[in-house]
Amino acid sequence: PPAPPPPPPPPPQPPPPKKKGGGGSDAPHSAGHKLCVIVPYRDGCGHNNQGVGRIKNLQDFVAHTPSFLRKRGVPDLRLIVVEQTKRGLFNKGVMFNAGAKQAEAIGCDYMVMNDVDQIPVGENLKHEFPSQPTHLCTDTDQEKFKLYETMVGGALLLSMEQYKRLNGYSNLYFGWGQEDDDMYERIKATYKKVLHFKKGKYHALSHTRVKDLDVTSAFRNNSKHLQQMRKQAAKMLKDDGYSQVSEYSRVVKVHEAAKADPPYAAGDLDVIVGEDYTHMLVEVTTKDGKPLEDCATVKALLLM
Repeated sequence: PPAPPPPPPPPPQPPPPKKKGGGGSDAPHSAGHKLCVIVPYRDGCGHNNQGVGRIKNLQDFVAHTPSFLRKRGVPDLRLIVVEQTKRGLFNKGVMFNAGAKQAEAIGCDYMVMNDVDQIPVGENLKHEFPSQPTHLCTDTDQEKFKLYETMVGGALLLSMEQYKRLNGYSNLYFGWGQEDDDMYERIKATYKKVLHFKKGKYHALSHTRVKDLDVTSAFRNNSKHLQQMRKQAAKMLKDDGYSQVSEYSRVVKVHEAAKADPPYAAGDLDVIVGEDYTHMLVEVTTKDGKPLEDCATVKALLLM
């Protein structure tokens, strides 16, 4: 007699449910890449740059962000806090550029340039290796926040190659404001537009806000530089940025918090005890290497 027909194949099984953020981890992404999160920081001298009470912001950021990113599936990352000494007005662009130098030295091939008062919280956030510069902080609970097309502040994701092509941030913006607008001009001149991550949910950490920072002589000087940048960004970005940061700064100390012995603070260094991250101390100088004056003495020169 003929052999009986083979049994029918089993019905296809549904795929396993995807894990959601929160208690578990998302699927790993960007394998083979290393992410550095760069955070400019200074506490004190706050009447010129909204720096009052930032130590609490830093504590919260360091405690939250690395573990959040690992839960989202980032396999290899390092947090780098770049603290400016208490000389001169705060210069966020120099801090970003100095942090990027350290990131390159330890093998990071992409970065998030992150303000210390914005922490990622959205389950949909992805920190994948980017095809072009991508603005992540598109939805934050900061008071009066409104996203606009030219915004790149809060958290900006770039590969190291893209950062170098833009020549990083300008080194010439002192005090509060407009260094992010300069970065937008660099991205527009190089990549035509900036990408905005949809539903990039962030939580704004509270800190004292100082009024009238946009009516200082420093802000007016920044505005003049930004207007020039808007007219000739492709030319200006080559002469001011990541490649020139050593002309405007010097690294005082690089502190690996998990490896160092007490004392954890030295001079201006606000190291967060018990956390595993890199904490740099950087001094901003004049272009010829001379130190700037103590930040506490410059307030009267800047207000109208």
